[in-house]
Amino acid sequence: MCHRRCADLDRACTAAQDALTGLRGFLAADYLPRAEGTPDGVGEERYLLHARQWTGAHLDLAATTEWAWAEYRALAAQMRAEAGRVLPGAPVLEAMAYLDREGPVVEGAEEVRRWLADLTARAMDDLDGRHFDLAPPVRVLETRLAPPGSAAAPYYTRPARDFSRPGRTWLPTLGQTRFPL
Repeated sequence: MCHRRCADLDRACTAAQDALTGLRGFLAADYLPRAEGTPDGVGEERYLLHARQWTGAHLDLAATTEWAWAEYRALAAQMRAEAGRVLPGAPVLEAMAYLDREGPVVEGAEEVRRWLADLTARAMDDLDGRHFDLAPPVRVLETRLAPPGSAAAPYYTRPARDFSRPGRTWLPTLGQTRFPL
């Protein structure tokens, strides 16, 4: 077993090294020459400008970074605790793999689309009037299966400005028909 794991690890390390070598080559040969002469506005100064533009806030980057790391550590601790509830003493990835194998599943692409539509409707019901006041057109949300070749992660498209087309969530199935919950 160790020989197989070691061989798998060696292959993964080689693939990672090859990927990093390729990235370095791209950055040095393609990206850097096109970036030469670009005016200032990179790094912290540019980040602060865009953060202000997108959030309307003047950020203290040190405090924001400290907050983000604290949130990350808290989330990681919660994940470890939940993994322990699934398989006592198991690391997070092992618990996730166990749930993928042994946990509840939805079979079939159309079935998972319906399951997600129901989950979305329940979430709207739970939020509306309690945490938010949702206008009726906003409550209309279509759940769709993403077309082949689109994004590999779920995504959302907003409604038309006049709500003639509702907002939509898209689930890429990536050819799968079994969906662990």
